[in-house]
Formats: sequence, C-alpha cells, structure tokens
Amino acid sequence: MTDLVSYADFAKALNVSIESVRVYAVRDADFPRRVNPDTERSPLFRAEQLEEYRRQKRDRSRGRAGHPPRVQDASERVSTGRTAGDRIRELMTAPDAPVSDVRALAGLLHLEVPALRYRLRGQTRWKPAELKAVARVFRVSVESLTAEPALV
Repeated sequence: MTDLVSYADFAKALNVSIESVRVYAVRDADFPRRVNPDTERSPLFRAEQLEEYRRQKRDRSRGRAGHPPRVQDASERVSTGRTAGDRIRELMTAPDAPVSDVRALAGLLHLEVPALRYRLRGQTRWKPAELKAVARVFRVSVESLTAEPALV
C-alpha cells in the first residue's frame, strides 16, 4: 500500500500554510491530482507526488526572493559600457531612422522602456539577441554598435 499525504503534509514539506497549498492546487497546473474520490472531503495524494511536486517547485524558483528565476546566465550578456547606447541614440536621431522613439524601440525588442533605458545608459548588459535585433532594425552590424569610437 502506498503512503498517502494530505494538504497538511504538503504545507509542512513546502514550508507554507495549508491555505497556500490550496491556492497551489487551484492555480498551479503542475499540482498533483488527488487519488481519492472527489466526494471525500479531504484530498489525498501519493507521497511520491509530493516529492515530485516539491522538486518541480524548487527548480522553478531558483531566483532571489521576490525576483523571477534567472533564465540566462549573466555571463552570456555583452558588456558594452555606454558605447552601444550612445551609438543607438545617435542612430535614432538620424533623419532617416526607422525608429526614433525609445518606446517604439523597446516594443520592437520586447523590453519594458525602463529596461531599455538601463541598457542605453550602460547600467545593464545587452543580450546578444537584443544587439542583433537593434542592428537589424538600423541596418548596421553588431560590431558597429559595440566598437569603441575612434579618437580624433
């Protein structure tokens, strides 16, 4: 016979309240299905289901408290300082620029406006895919965005 566990066991294993477990059961598609009939008052689950759910939940919440988990290693980002931001702003002010507004560029890159502004100021590193998208929009090479300006 398999060991059966209740919401209280889930709460203890996940270090949350029983009410939180009830919320997980309703909102989380990965929450296990009960093994006893729906007509019974308290849902029961197999102990293996609890362990599997706990592992899945732990793997999904690898971020800092209050922040989403990191989906990309920060080392995969490109540090350009202000170089790329200055070059992009320069391209945006050109008379024939395809995009002249920060909001429009943020929309094309699927970024929030503040996130784009941080990148333009050199406070956040660019993802390679973002630089490629900017280069495609302005019809320039990624190298021209990231190259250090020549001293005159």
